Amino acid sequence: MNDPSRTGQEPMQELDSLRKRVAELEKEASQRGRAEERLRECEDRFRSVFDNSLDAILITMPTGEILSANRAAQSLLGMTEEEICREGAPVLSCRTKPSLRPSRSGGERASGGGC
Repeated sequence: MNDPSRTGQEPMQELDSLRKRVAELEKEASQRGRAEERLRECEDRFRSVFDNSLDAILITMPTGEILSANRAAQSLLGMTEEEICREGAPVLSCRTKPSLRPSRSGGERASGGGC
């Protein structure tokens, strides 16, 4: 803004442009803050449903890795959350009724021999 080759209008235009940009950034920050608050509220609702559900809930990865198990799952399986996560999906299939286990090949149900 100290360039002597500029006319008097150029610094004012630049100042006006900077003010507009500051206003845009303030608006974006405000919107981000509201979005973060909504996200926290959603996370709180999810955590409440997860923690207080009477149904067993496991949070898993597509690989079968178990990330979390609620209290109902722990009670149903007779294991702590740490044990469930450490053992992963394979041990869980051994704790279900044979008729509920995933089919192996050709539509057969597991008969309980491999666990």
